[in-house]
Amino acid sequence: MLLNILTCAICVIRRYAQIVLPSLYRFSGSQHKRLSRKRSLASADVVIVEGIFAFYYPEIRDLMHMKVFVDEDADTCLARRIRRDCSVRGRDIDSVLDQYEKFVKPSFDELIVPTKRFADIIVPRGRDNPVAIDLLRRHLQHKLDDSGSDSNLTVLKSNAQTELLTQALRPSVNGLNWEEVILRTRRLASLAFEEALGLATSSDKRATSGILAIPLSRSSTALVAALAPIAATASDRITFQAAEGIDEKNRSVANETMVLFDHSLTDSVVILPKLRGLGEAQISSNRVVIVTLQISEAVANEIFNAYPTVKIVTASVLRPGEIVDETFLNVWDDRVANQSQVH
Repeated sequence: MLLNILTCAICVIRRYAQIVLPSLYRFSGSQHKRLSRKRSLASADVVIVEGIFAFYYPEIRDLMHMKVFVDEDADTCLARRIRRDCSVRGRDIDSVLDQYEKFVKPSFDELIVPTKRFADIIVPRGRDNPVAIDLLRRHLQHKLDDSGSDSNLTVLKSNAQTELLTQALRPSVNGLNWEEVILRTRRLASLAFEEALGLATSSDKRATSGILAIPLSRSSTALVAALAPIAATASDRITFQAAEGIDEKNRSVANETMVLFDHSLTDSVVILPKLRGLGEAQISSNRVVIVTLQISEAVANEIFNAYPTVKIVTASVLRPGEIVDETFLNVWDDRVANQSQVH
């Protein structure tokens, strides 16, 4: 059961999603007991799965991109075990040695040492080997730099204009009146749409019959006012389509470039199902451009992990730890939608 939980957790984290670990499956090595509190784990670009049985189960091994076996001298391991068990767990040296000789060392030699053959890298002397540690760090950094997803993420160039306009997306917007919020939001959306249409029309025009603009939420329809003037002057045909108007049964738009837009993407509840629907309609993900005024880094990672060729254009990326005022966003959604009906 624990193996299934771990396998599921790794799969979820690899999809750049968040997972909640029940207290039953949380253990404190320092306290030598299970913990009573649940814990939420967010994904990251690098996830480390650590444990002496990490290579023992093929279900876990197969989920790893790189496997590192940290090797250490047996006497050093025993010395550390004696120090820990005596100082932290209140045991005496004789009981520690008895357990080590009867159970720990034989089990380690039988079950753990053979898993070395599955390792991509074996690091001798563990933490006392700074050269190996630095090589690992450099390798990981190189893999991250070459991941390629950033090349499909376009953030509007930061300048005095965009800095002023993006204030409408932050909690400090409470200092602005709503007319100013709408004005800045639409101008910011216009800049994002112009950038997105540039990406859309740079693809092979011989295989593209036009551009389909699709709002993803009720509040995002307020951004249509920003796209309409651009659509009127664009060289490619731009058509507005309801979000629910395309599914696997409607294949007539297979050669269209899709511009999906929403004012804010701080979770993947809407965007991922829509991308799946486009895939079922046989629309290639390299024909999809997502326009949003702000997107969380986690959502962008989820999108690129599932659809690496999708392009994203945004004015702001919310980094891990940046707080999003959900109450404010809900009010903002309603007011933007209402204002769009007036102007």
